[in-house]
Amino acid sequence: MHQHMPNNDPEIPENATSYRTRMNDLNNNPAIAAYYFQKRWQIFFEEVIKLKFKIKDYWWRYEWQHRGSSHIHGFFWMEDAPSVDALNRDDAESVEVFLHFWDQYVSTWHPDKDCSPAAIHPSAQLFNTLQDTKQELAEMLNRLQRHTKCAPGYCEHRKKDTGATFCRFGYPKACRDFSELSKDANRDFVELNTRRNDELLNSYNATFILGWRANIDFRPVINKEAVIAYVAKYASKGESSSSSYQDTLQKAISHLRNSDAAGVAYQKMLSSFAAECDISSQETCHIFHGLPLVKSSHLYRNIYVAPDEASENVNFVASEKEERGVFERYKNRPIELMPELANVSLLELEG
Repeated sequence: MHQHMPNNDPEIPENATSYRTRMNDLNNNPAIAAYYFQKRWQIFFEEVIKLKFKIKDYWWRYEWQHRGSSHIHGFFWMEDAPSVDALNRDDAESVEVFLHFWDQYVSTWHPDKDCSPAAIHPSAQLFNTLQDTKQELAEMLNRLQRHTKCAPGYCEHRKKDTGATFCRFGYPKACRDFSELSKDANRDFVELNTRRNDELLNSYNATFILGWRANIDFRPVINKEAVIAYVAKYASKGESSSSSYQDTLQKAISHLRNSDAAGVAYQKMLSSFAAECDISSQETCHIFHGLPLVKSSHLYRNIYVAPDEASENVNFVASEKEERGVFERYKNRPIELMPELANVSLLELEG
C-alpha cells in the first residue's frame, strides 16, 4: 500500500523515521488506504481463499477499529467441510471425522515460539524478499498472532461475584497434544481446540497468514449459538457514538482537583474528542468510493420489522384506513381467500 503513498521511498529501510512517515501518509491519505484495502482483499479472496478452501458461499463485512484501521469479519462455506448439523458430539466417529478435516486447515501449533518476531512488519516486506519458509512463518506468528497482553476495556474483564480478572478470549489457553471439541473456562460455547504448544497463540491457517501477512482469526463454526453471538454482538455491531459536549465536559470537571484552573477541564474535554469518532476517515472514504460495507454470495433485502412501527393501508371494503405493522399484516394475510399465500414468506409478501 505504501508504494502508492506520496512520500514513499522504497530504498529507505523500516526504522523509527520511516515508520512515522508511513503513519503520516496513512493518516493523511485515507482514500488511498481505504481503496487499497478492499482491492487487496477482493483479489486475495478470489485468487487464493476461494480456490484454496473451495468456497461455495461467503459473507463478510468491512469494519474499522476505534482508531480507524480497516479489517474484515466474515463467514465462509466450504464445499468439502463436514456438516455441522450432522456433527454428533456423543459419537466418537462423527467427532473424529470433524477433527480430521479441520486439523488440515486450523492450527495452534507454533513451529518455533522462541524465535525473534519479524524485524519488519510482514505487510511491509517487499515481495521479492518473501521466502514462505517455516522460519518466516514462526517470525510472523510471534509478531502478529500471540495474545501477549490483556488490556482493560478490550479483553480484560472482571467477574461480578469474585472480582477476579479474566480474558474474554480465554487466554492463556491450555496446551494439548491432540485436537478436541471442548469448552474452556470463561467460554460460553463448545469450540474446536486444536493441538497446541503455545498458550498464547491465536488460531491460524498457514496459507492464509503467509498470503495476507497480517493478524487473522481462522476457525470453524461449531454451533448456531456461536454464529448468532458473533454476528449480533461482534461482526455486525454498530460503533458507539461520541459523547455530547455537555456530557464530556461534565466528566472532565468531575476529575478536576480543587487547585486546577478552569482551562484544564477544556483541555481534558478536547483530549476526549481527539480519541473519539463516530466514523473514521477510512470508513468515510470507503463509502465515498461507492464500495459496499457488506458483501455476500446471496442477495438479500432489509425489512424493518419493529413491532411499534405501523403503516397505513386502505381497507376498500370497509372504506377506512388501517394502521398495521409488518408482522401483523403477515400473520393476518387472507389464507382462506387466497390459499397460495400459505407458503409465501414475509420477504416475498413485503417485496
